[in-house]
Amino acid sequence: MDTIAFKLQINKFKSSIMNIFKLKRMENNLDIVDIAKNICYPIAIIHELEAKNKNFLPKPYAYYCAKAYGEFLNLNNLDLILKEYK
Repeated sequence: MDTIAFKLQINKFKSSIMNIFKLKRMENNLDIVDIAKNICYPIAIIHELEAKNKNFLPKPYAYYCAKAYGEFLNLNNLDLILKEYK
């Protein structure tokens, strides 16, 4: 794969990174209310993560919210997703 094609794939991945939360939740037929109760975060935070918003909280807090949600969903490549929050 050439460098340009690789960069395009990376950019495509980055643009869809936040949707991964919602896709995985829907894939597993999970309800936002149940997730919020399980990870002890307000529903609004789950909505922000699924809306691709990275600036809803200061970085360290948003990072740990994304980490908790990703771990709950058992996401693959969580480390790549969390790089967006550092």
